Amino acid sequence: MTDGKVKVEYKCGHASEVEYGTVHDEPHYISEMRRRIKAESKLKLCGPCHHGARKYELTKVCIDDLVGPVEAYVIAGERWNGWEMPHFTRANADLLMALWNAAGEKLAEDPKACLQSVMSYDAERDAYIVTFPEDEQATETFEIENILVDGEYVRVYAIGAGSWTWDREDTAEDAYMATLSSHVTSLDPTKGYIIVDAKGDGYYNDTTVYDTPEAAEIALAEAQAWAQEEAKREPSWALAKLRIEEVSK
Repeated sequence: MTDGKVKVEYKCGHASEVEYGTVHDEPHYISEMRRRIKAESKLKLCGPCHHGARKYELTKVCIDDLVGPVEAYVIAGERWNGWEMPHFTRANADLLMALWNAAGEKLAEDPKACLQSVMSYDAERDAYIVTFPEDEQATETFEIENILVDGEYVRVYAIGAGSWTWDREDTAEDAYMATLSSHVTSLDPTKGYIIVDAKGDGYYNDTTVYDTPEAAEIALAEAQAWAQEEAKREPSWALAKLRIEEVSK
């Protein structure tokens, strides 16, 4: 293992030394490593400039309808896999901790619940820690950090930023309303939809009338999956030709 440092210059014009390590001692490997680090650094801002260039917006975030909304600073224009990366003040982090643990207790009986964890505050480390009862070694720690907001530093905790599925409260509500609106728009009180077997052999007998094409599509997918399972027991089900048929109400 070879460790060393290389002086790099960033896009913003600042320079610093970057530590690197390589398992190869051969000079050409080390040379290539140093060249790559220098080339990549020229495309980036240095740490202080990177954080200084970020713009933060104060909003409310939530995780579906499980936790929140809680006020937090989010990075404008930056997301992790499409999700917000919130930063909470101490007061809001305490509120989040209370909501998180309350939700965890409520869902404790559900083995598939996503909140099988406990959040606590470590005063000595000035950090919030999330532990998982079933795996004591699986923990997440969110320590205090400073962000620059409108020229002033704010002390925050980036709880779940870059690892949890946070969304803005208004975004989550807008998504729900869009889905609801789509459903209402496609609703026609004079029409309905049923799932039938084009073979007409009488095996499939579902008299459910679905209000919208979208609901029927979901039901059709479920029926087709069920038919595939039935075919393992009754081979004739492999010939089923399920489809959606429009009916008058």
